[in-house]
Amino acid sequence: MIVKEFNVPIDGTLEEAVQSVCSGGLINIDAGQYELSTGITITKPLQIIGAGSHRTVIYSVAEGTIISVKIDGQFVLENVGISRSGDKVGDLLSLSASNVSVKQCAITGNGIKGADDESWVGIRVTANTIGEIEDTSVKACRNGIIIQDNSDIRLSGNLCEDNTFSGIKFSQFAIGTVENNNCCRNNLVGIQLSDQSKADLSNNRCEENGNSGIAFRTSSSVTAINNTCNLNHGNGIFVFTQADVNLVGNKCEENECSGIAFIDSATGIAKHNICIRNKEDGIFISDQSNPSLVNNTCEENTNYGISFRDSSNATAEHNTCMRNKLDGISVSDKSKIKLIGNCCEENASDGISFIGKATGIGEQNVCNRNKSGGISISGKSKVNLTNNQCVENDSFGILYCDSTSGNAENNICSRNREDGILLGGKARPHLRACFKIMPASLA
Repeated sequence: MIVKEFNVPIDGTLEEAVQSVCSGGLINIDAGQYELSTGITITKPLQIIGAGSHRTVIYSVAEGTIISVKIDGQFVLENVGISRSGDKVGDLLSLSASNVSVKQCAITGNGIKGADDESWVGIRVTANTIGEIEDTSVKACRNGIIIQDNSDIRLSGNLCEDNTFSGIKFSQFAIGTVENNNCCRNNLVGIQLSDQSKADLSNNRCEENGNSGIAFRTSSSVTAINNTCNLNHGNGIFVFTQADVNLVGNKCEENECSGIAFIDSATGIAKHNICIRNKEDGIFISDQSNPSLVNNTCEENTNYGISFRDSSNATAEHNTCMRNKLDGISVSDKSKIKLIGNCCEENASDGISFIGKATGIGEQNVCNRNKSGGISISGKSKVNLTNNQCVENDSFGILYCDSTSGNAENNICSRNREDGILLGGKARPHLRACFKIMPASLA
């Protein structure tokens, strides 16, 4: 008999409810533990409402997906727990529907690792599904939540912790909004976007993950705003493989690698981010990446405040790089960089350094009270310096050494403990305005 509403266990089992309720009907599940010997496939629009995510628990020890939804219509799941015990694997909840709504649920896996990173998932959303997942916990799965196959999902207020790969992952052209989620202590990444997926991230907390807090790979036109990415074992935010990302107002503190890293031709804008006390650099750019860095705070990092490597081609404007254990800003290899209006003070080495075959422009930077020099240029670098202030450094204001060249004009180099402008080796910069120059032979 087909009914509009079915109450479990009063009217029968969950399996009987799925068979008996009509399209668009309601299944109410009382508090209790409900074991499924095999998975359930739902092929019609339904609402399933429990008595609370820790009071109404559907569990299975069987192989394969526990609940699979494959419908042309709406599916609603609220206040239900789904868990797997034993040593079998498979998705806990798989959703393919015109519209889905999952709220206040608890998805708990058994922690078994699969053959690859997507072998089994807490919640998998596929096949152009539209909808929302809110206030739901997903723990101890291979991946917490995966959104894929052009699906469009809003994720809000979810707790994705202790998964063996990622807390949340968007792939295969999926899009969406990710806000106010906690993605912590996952073995790899808190939130990951890849394969041309697009999702705007805001106010998420991604801490203590095994690699990065947030990772972007081949994603474009993506914005990450006001996320907290601290204490991760890799980078706070990792942008790589031609990803194009705007990072605004994120906190990336005390990570084992860098606060923010752009590598492998990544691009975008990073502004107003706070990158402090990271074990490597505040912001790291390499491999032909070309982001614009504006008004970031990079302080007290173990290496550099900002580091440009390889053949990066970028601009850094009005950043604050202070009290880092090496240089405030380091430009090396064949990087081509514009540095404008940055504050690089009280660093343990130089305020700004150009090394190797780096080229660039330094304008209106403030490089004061550093333990070595204000601005150093070495190797075969070619750098033009204009209107910079290099005052009260423990050694020199500006250094050109080795086979460096460039123009230095209207720079203020006063009250340094040794030299205002120091030339060494075969350095042949063009100096303009009135400077006190101290030649030196620097072997």
